[in-house]
Formats: sequence, structure tokens, C-alpha cells
Amino acid sequence: STPCPNPEGTVPWATLGLEPLDSWGRQIRYLAESNFVTGVPNPPITSGSLSVIDRATPIPNALTDSDPNGPAAIIFSCGKNGVPDLGNDNDGTPNPSADCTNPGASDGIYVQDSFAQGTFDDVLIWVSKHTLLNRLVQAGVWP
Repeated sequence: STPCPNPEGTVPWATLGLEPLDSWGRQIRYLAESNFVTGVPNPPITSGSLSVIDRATPIPNALTDSDPNGPAAIIFSCGKNGVPDLGNDNDGTPNPSADCTNPGASDGIYVQDSFAQGTFDDVLIWVSKHTLLNRLVQAGVWP
């Protein structure tokens, strides 16, 4: 499999044959599990650090495992406000340009939940390691 040049960034839409922008006209972002950035190892490494939670208070609920069955990648849109909300903001600094940039190092924990006016409008999906491996095998590119 081809190495991913960056563990986090803008989805390479042209390479993947996707639409370049989300519904609000902003680029779609991704975060890849560090064990999968340089290619998919054989045998696959199942440990990882990515996880997805909801925004329940006081204790968020885990929507995915982090280890050993966490996501291989998280793909997200910053929603209508163009700003990574809550735990999806890597540096904790307000982003007045609303361009869905997300500087800083990710802690690997992302928030997915329902829309809350003025609080949360990010949209994300995750790709499980098992789904990724299945698709690579089906395509004949792994192992």
C-alpha cells in the first residue's frame, strides 16, 4: 500500500476521486492512525491511539475502542461554522477564519455527536482497521 505523506491534513480528493469540498464549501480533513501512515504492515498492527467519543457530560461515552480495535482513520468536516469544535480542536485556539484548519498535534481523540446550535456542528466518520484491511484484500493490494 502507498504511504500517507502526513498523518493529518486535507483529504486528497482528486487522488481518491471524491468531491473536493463539504456541503459548506470547505475542505474535508483526515487523521490517520500512526501505525498505518507508512503503509499497512503485515501482519497488521492492531494497537493504536485513535478513538471517537460523544460529548456527554460529565463523562463522554466511547463510540470506538482506542486499543486494540480503534479506527485506522478519521475523516471529518468542521461543519457550517468551519471551526473544529470541542475536542476536535488540536490547539485550543479560536480559528476566526472558519477554514477548518486544525494546527497543533492531535491527541487522537475526536468528538462525534448530534448538532447543538452554537456549540457543535462537526461531522465525522471513522474507518475501522478491519474494514480497511478487508477493502485492501478485496482490491488485491494487500498483503
